[in-house]
Amino acid sequence: PVAGHTWLLVHGLPLAMDIPTQGAFSAISGTMSLIPLGLTLIPLALCYRSGRRLARASYEGQFWQPLLGGMGAYALVTVAISALSTGDYFATSPVFAALIPLWVVALGVLAGGYAESGSLAAMIGVNAADWVKKFSQYSRWAGSYIWAAVRAALVSVLALGAGGALLLALTVFWHWDDVIALYQTLRAGAVGGTALTLLQLGLIPNFVIYAMAWSSGAGFALGTGTSIDLTGTDAGVMPALPILGALPHASYPLGLLALVVPVAAGAVGGWWFFRE
Repeated sequence: PVAGHTWLLVHGLPLAMDIPTQGAFSAISGTMSLIPLGLTLIPLALCYRSGRRLARASYEGQFWQPLLGGMGAYALVTVAISALSTGDYFATSPVFAALIPLWVVALGVLAGGYAESGSLAAMIGVNAADWVKKFSQYSRWAGSYIWAAVRAALVSVLALGAGGALLLALTVFWHWDDVIALYQTLRAGAVGGTALTLLQLGLIPNFVIYAMAWSSGAGFALGTGTSIDLTGTDAGVMPALPILGALPHASYPLGLLALVVPVAAGAVGGWWFFRE
């Protein structure tokens, strides 16, 4: 059940928790929706490989047939795993289990198919160049302008992601002693420490996104009643996950200095758009 729940969580499926009081530990109930995005890259990479193989085996314009068949089979597998993993403490919705994980399949297979075929015509039978020729020159200019704006926005997001990764590295370095202290407190041993480290590596993309949200001023929350933003940190009682020892403890107005990151990301996107 733990492996099944982990597999479903990696695909973005939330887990409903209802854990009664266990000795000195109080009862826990609610929804766990923290997706370890780093581990999501594993099924995504496997689906990408499948997409490349399907593109090589499909006739032109027929790629959608094995794609739909694969998504249907994947849905059946996830429903079976959901049913077998449901227990007294953790449960998942069979309907959500059939639908939510399909984004991993669709994204990975489509990306792999396009990388292998190199054209939409080979995948869905539509020639993009011939389709664009049906529009007037002004419409094509407008389309090129909008497409350049979309790519500039993507450049800004990538720059903001790089800034978030830098902020994460800085806060881990600054609170390194707290992270080590939490490792020592857990006394997980060699096997437990390795599993804990692998889990935290899978959560690194999540914390990069948190750092992006934090630098924007919106902040983020790690659960009900928590708030971490540029004005301060109100996290309450947190799980003893060592990387959580690196949560920022900004205070107003020094925390506002982090706003330089999204402003710089926007400037990079504007510079790229101007050159384009």
